[in-house]
Amino acid sequence: MVPDGTDEVKFESEIAVVIGRPMRRVSEADVYDHVFGFTVVNDVTAFDFFHPAGHWTVGKAFDTFTPLGPALETEMDPDKVEIKSFLNGELKQKSGTDLIIFTIPQMLAYLSGVMTLDAGDVILTGAPVGAEMMHRGDVIESVIDEIGSLRNPVV
Repeated sequence: MVPDGTDEVKFESEIAVVIGRPMRRVSEADVYDHVFGFTVVNDVTAFDFFHPAGHWTVGKAFDTFTPLGPALETEMDPDKVEIKSFLNGELKQKSGTDLIIFTIPQMLAYLSGVMTLDAGDVILTGAPVGAEMMHRGDVIESVIDEIGSLRNPVV
């Protein structure tokens, strides 16, 4: 749902990592021993609600933002998948996870050095180039072939 007070809402298709075992100070080599699985996420952002100092919390925290699904995949290699998104059927994002700036093991090792990641925590990995603003009436489809398709109407 687009919140009242803004027309600047952006979609970003990403892969989400679901933690399966607590992680604290885990090395990059051991990261995947603590991961339960992966799913598709649409990381929705309302830019008008960013704090002037750069805080993103409220702009990403509205009800219905960050839909996940359609399934949780536990048997794939997340470093070799392609993330795609479609806006009203038109391809807008298409990129492999091999192009993520920081690899999933780098991200999780770093985060586990700062905070404990608990079972059930979900970490978003960042979006490929091509995300755009969405508007009421649009349909966003986020796709990772190895997981499935997450389809979200914008209301």
